[in-house]
Amino acid sequence: MTRRDLRRRKMRENYIKLKSGKCLRCGCNNVDVLEFHHPFKTENKGRDRKGKENPRNKSFNLNVVALMCRNCHRKIHRNLRKKAKMK
Repeated sequence: MTRRDLRRRKMRENYIKLKSGKCLRCGCNNVDVLEFHHPFKTENKGRDRKGKENPRNKSFNLNVVALMCRNCHRKIHRNLRKKAKMK
């Protein structure tokens, strides 16, 4: 692992601690599976080239994101896609 990777991992872990350290829906506290969910539509702001969350980007607002495990995060997006298709 490079220094950069270690620094990003540490920053991510710090952000997770600031957001209670557990999934908002199910309470999972495994740091390796927690992700940041934007409840409001963003135009790829706060993301890197691969589309991943980038806390170093100035448009990444910790007050707006919700902390969720991968399973709950995907369930939310799946439901959002289903609702969009129904319209």
